[in-house]
Amino acid sequence: MNARLKSLRRKKIVLTVIALTIVVLLIFAANVSPMFWFVVGKSPEEVVDLFENEDMLIPEAMILDPLILGHEGVVDEVRKRVRERDMNNRSYAFYFLGCNGTDADLALLVSIATDTTEDLYPRFNAYCALWMVDKALASSAFSKLSDDDIVLKKTIQDFRTAGGPVPKCRSWKEAFWVGGD
Repeated sequence: MNARLKSLRRKKIVLTVIALTIVVLLIFAANVSPMFWFVVGKSPEEVVDLFENEDMLIPEAMILDPLILGHEGVVDEVRKRVRERDMNNRSYAFYFLGCNGTDADLALLVSIATDTTEDLYPRFNAYCALWMVDKALASSAFSKLSDDDIVLKKTIQDFRTAGGPVPKCRSWKEAFWVGGD
């Protein structure tokens, strides 16, 4: 009888531990950004495809989260695709590269901002992404604009005068946790 009582106590302890573990996991899962579950285990190409998907209803503040939560290969895939002028969410990809802030990313943004064969809108957004992380480099890119870029120069001057209202870079922690903290 004593052995049977001990066995029941052990089962009760094991079941309690299992129940507590399930509760902790459910609390964790409920507070992790839903975007995390979309990108976990995906290749860089799949993550960028998700980012480009026009059917995804993602709040604007979270639009970069698939890229932020993706692994290192995602940055290389974004660098490759951002050169394609028909890329969906291309302007947001500029901000992602600006936040990434490597020399290669900033050089790519400078080349897009100063490329006269690009349309005005992507050039302006590449400039804004530069301005967000390196105002001196953005000013240098601005000085390289030709006199024919009157509209772009005026738009950039207005942007700079207004204080450059650009989004802040989201951290991995902000992208991972619901509410960012």
